[in-house]
Amino acid sequence: MDRNFRLGSNKKRVLELLVIFATAGGTMSSSKQVYAWRELMRELKIEKEQQLRRAIKSLYESDLVDYSENDDGTIAISVKKAGQLTTQRKNLDHLEVARPRKWDGKWRVVLFDIPEKNKKAREALREKLHDLGFKEYQKSVFVHPYPCEDEIDFLREIFEIKKHVRLGTLDRIDDDLALRDHFDLPT
Repeated sequence: MDRNFRLGSNKKRVLELLVIFATAGGTMSSSKQVYAWRELMRELKIEKEQQLRRAIKSLYESDLVDYSENDDGTIAISVKKAGQLTTQRKNLDHLEVARPRKWDGKWRVVLFDIPEKNKKAREALREKLHDLGFKEYQKSVFVHPYPCEDEIDFLREIFEIKKHVRLGTLDRIDDDLALRDHFDLPT
């Protein structure tokens, strides 16, 4: 199936919320399902249940979720790997490293040695690190002054390169004037 389809904003939001519900709840009692369903409709500002059912059916037809109606009227929905990746890609587009008010004086260093067979992931990581404001110190060494552990963990997961990427924190780097200048930090 072609994964290059476009999801409307409402369907994207339904998918995101389904991922959240699936992650948080797993299986739910029918009363919790009714509550979750109403919350989903309220969050999406949908007044008619039929609109939500159409959006979920469309996600099912796009092979992003599994969907079935039980005999008791409850609905079983599970998000497939492709659906999770779709929401992760959206999160990847909005990823950023927060800049605290005051720098703690430490350098975050990302080091990687990603095999040639994972070249696309290596290049995607390198590009995303540049996008996040990291400074390329050497070919496979990037530096940033602010805490970024969650962001790096997310990148390792989404690019499936966890065992090839390391993150460390250094108290100092000798001759860091160029880095301080790059990040507009006090000398």
